Amino acid sequence: MARRLYKVGALVEARNTKYERGKGIILTGPHGVKNYWSDNIIENFTVHWFDRPGIIDRWEWNRESTRNFKMTKNQIKILRASN
Repeated sequence: MARRLYKVGALVEARNTKYERGKGIILTGPHGVKNYWSDNIIENFTVHWFDRPGIIDRWEWNRESTRNFKMTKNQIKILRASN
């Protein structure tokens, strides 16, 4: 099975949302951010969402005009990798 890469330009979908699965595209990333409680580094990606996924609150969606949000690899799933 081919390895799916999280890279710029890849089409993504939100994980763990039953009804509201928004679709977006990765703009930048991965950015390494140190976890507050441990020494682990969490990879963050900046994703531009076309449809609101269930993991983003409605007030936060309406407040932001750019619809760019930072997401971890556990919050998004690759649908189609960029070439």
